[in-house]
Amino acid sequence: DLRRISSMFNSYSDLKNAYIERNGERISLDIEHILYDAELMSDKTVMANDRLVIPYQQHLQKVLITGEVKKVVEENAWPLRRLSAIIGDNLTPYSSTRNVIVRTVEGTESVYDLFEASRNGDLAQNPYIRSGETIIVQRMERKVSISGEVERPGTYELLPGENLKELVEKYGNGLTEFANTEKIGLVRQIGSETKSGDKIYIDESAITQNYKLNNGDSVEVTSLKTLMPTIIVEGIIANPKAGEDSAETAQK
Repeated sequence: DLRRISSMFNSYSDLKNAYIERNGERISLDIEHILYDAELMSDKTVMANDRLVIPYQQHLQKVLITGEVKKVVEENAWPLRRLSAIIGDNLTPYSSTRNVIVRTVEGTESVYDLFEASRNGDLAQNPYIRSGETIIVQRMERKVSISGEVERPGTYELLPGENLKELVEKYGNGLTEFANTEKIGLVRQIGSETKSGDKIYIDESAITQNYKLNNGDSVEVTSLKTLMPTIIVEGIIANPKAGEDSAETAQK
């Protein structure tokens, strides 16, 4: 299994042009393809007394990162790293992680959603990056936050067409048992004439109707706990467990 010896490879290993020497014959072996595509096996069978040859690569291969990043930069393509690890330190507050473009050396472009990779474990959305590829980070369109009585509060980047229903049910993972669906607060900062933003109150019907959200909106699902009746008792009281002694102590 080549993965067992992958730690022996380095930035100068020309994995794509590796080959096997067998009885004077040279058999091409694209180790880069095997490792990067995570295939279980190659169509080449390694036999006893075979000699695996990894040619020396003259130049350190790079990956170009451009778009909505701190600065256009080249990153080392080695060691083997996934997309999220390569771009992580280069993102800005306005970088989108939902539609990151990877352009191959041949010019083919694919779009990846890193949220799907991190939330749902879809590693096909967080591929290994090969040397010579270009990563293009798009600018995000809408980022909103949700707090209060939802299972997974946080700040999320919405895709086109997604609004309050998706924010609550998909990203927030649904309401908790204490959610007060009669009073859901929404603060809209962008376009407001006040620093604190415009406060809008909506209810459960807004979730059903998928109320439209703008970039920067903040949603708070209030809690039923704040509506629970309370009784304030003042004066001399006794501890039921302690009996009359507590009442006498309280009087003193």
